[in-house]
Amino acid sequence: YSGSTAWLNAVRSQFTVEHDLQTDLRAVTASKANYARKGESIRFAWVDWAFVHEDDLPPETARAIRETAKATAENETFLSCLAKTNEQRRNVSHNRNTGNFAPKAFAKMTEAKGMKSAAFEAAMERLLSGGEIEVDADLWPGNDRHPKRGIKRRGEVFQGRVPYGGVGSPA
Repeated sequence: YSGSTAWLNAVRSQFTVEHDLQTDLRAVTASKANYARKGESIRFAWVDWAFVHEDDLPPETARAIRETAKATAENETFLSCLAKTNEQRRNVSHNRNTGNFAPKAFAKMTEAKGMKSAAFEAAMERLLSGGEIEVDADLWPGNDRHPKRGIKRRGEVFQGRVPYGGVGSPA
């Protein structure tokens, strides 16, 4: 596209290349094709200074890509469940000796999509070591005006409501 000019209509075929940053795979997709099936894609990986078709990858490279994709999906599911519980003002903990242990609580949620507690625990460790989440963080004020503590995404700020009778509330 160039301003109001749609160059797409000037060609018989158009291919797009998408780069998945998590797995480092590239997908070439036929977006427009007069003489081929539209929407088909071929996936490649950049290995040893060359693009290699996904089916031709060395077994250890293919395994590493699959493991990275699986770990990324688990991390995203963990963060999705964390966002949902924090939105509902249900604090979760990293401490397995509490009733609100995050992996156990997340495994019961519909957002978990069947993911097990052990996978959530592994995701929590990856996210913690990567600095994407914080534990024992102040979340929002509780009914007793003391902050609720738990896991949150690094840099996340909650708009806490001050309980009735607290500072800033109507007298």
